Amino acid sequence: MGMERVGSSTTKSLIVRSNIQYFQAKNSCVAAMTLLNRHDLINKDIEYEEL
Repeated sequence: MGMERVGSSTTKSLIVRSNIQYFQAKNSCVAAMTLLNRHDLINKDIEYEEL
């Protein structure tokens, strides 16, 4: 019984850790997308100015 508790708590902490890593990766991906979108907007502005 004691060993089962230790095992379940370890798996819980691992799940929590993987969830945190997933959210961090998701946030960094969103940040990269917004940066790309801003870059596209800047490029569009430059193109319009040239016209």
